[in-house]
Formats: sequence, structure tokens, C-alpha cells
Amino acid sequence: MKQRRIRLVFTVILCILIIVPMYFRISQYLTIKNVYDEIYYDERRAINTSFFGRGNVSLGKVDGIASWNRADAFDEKFPVSEKYDEKSLPTNMTNMSLSFFFSEKRLNISFGYVLSESVSVRFYNQYYVGKSELVRSIYFVDGQNKISEKNKVKEYLDKYNIDKDILEQFYKKGMDDILLKDWFSVHKSRFFLKNLEELIIKDELFSDL
Repeated sequence: MKQRRIRLVFTVILCILIIVPMYFRISQYLTIKNVYDEIYYDERRAINTSFFGRGNVSLGKVDGIASWNRADAFDEKFPVSEKYDEKSLPTNMTNMSLSFFFSEKRLNISFGYVLSESVSVRFYNQYYVGKSELVRSIYFVDGQNKISEKNKVKEYLDKYNIDKDILEQFYKKGMDDILLKDWFSVHKSRFFLKNLEELIIKDELFSDL
């Protein structure tokens, strides 16, 4: 009788050890709709203080992004940021970073290009987890001033002879050729550049240029 109970307890524990991770993986698979979800949840799991937290993220393997243990970084009041070292970026590119707002379920991705000694154009992308929505926008930085008002942005675009095609080239270089390419190189993803899966892209300013 005693042996039967021990065997039963052992069987139950074994089932739990098999079923719980399996449930977690299935749930994770269904939750992740596209590559941005993948990036977001990889970071979220790394800083998770529960049994499934692991401290290390795929982004930490990217050349140019610092590798550090993120296990104790979680605080919903503050975003967790990952930033490329400036030396790892192409000559005219600057400030490439990712910010994870877990309380808002949002991922911000930004990067810019230096146009002159004091002026740069910045690409600001907000991805809303759950909505599968990526909102793209641009603004300029002139010295210490942020230029985001539509008419002013157009003035700067005209001044530096930047049209929509050039903006798209800038965007593709930063988002596709650097960030996503790096992601696919360090993470075993089920997505790829030509198939990012369920994703709604909305343009603010971009579409009016």
C-alpha cells in the first residue's frame, strides 16, 4: 500500500514536470504573433522573478548590446532598456535602442541618422503588444531641440532633400538590416524578414510625406 502511494506521488510529480513546461510553451507559442512579440516576451521572461525567469536575453548576444544579468531588473514603474554601443553602428547612425514598458505592454524601438553637426533625423517606433500594432513616426533633433510638429518636420526634410523613398531606405537599414537581422542571428525564431506574421503598421507623419 505504501509503495503504491509512493508510486502514485512519483507519477503525479512526473506528470506535473512534463505538463507544466509543455503548457507554458504552448501558451507562449499562441501568445507570440510576430517578431516584435518575440523580442518583447524574450525580455520579459529574462527579468521574470518566477521559476521561468532566467536572467539572460537573446539581445545580450548581439554584438554591440551589453550582456548583463537581467533577473533583478524588473520594476513595472520603469522601462528596461537595451542600447547599441555607438561604435557598433554604421558611421552616420546613432542612438539605436529598445525600451520595454511592461506595465503598458509596449515596446519602443528608436534609431537615428546624423545629417549635420547639430541635426539628426530620428525614427520612433511604438509596438503595442496584444494589438500587434506598430506605430512608426519620425522627428528631428536640432541641437537640444526636438522637432516633431508636422510642418516643421517637412521643412527639415526639404532642407536636407529627404523624400519618402529615402526615409524608407533609412528605416529599412535600421529596422530590417540591423535590428531584425541581428535578432534572427542570435534567436531561434519562427519568423523571418519576409514573413513577420500578424502585424498592423500605422504611420504617423510617414504617410503624409
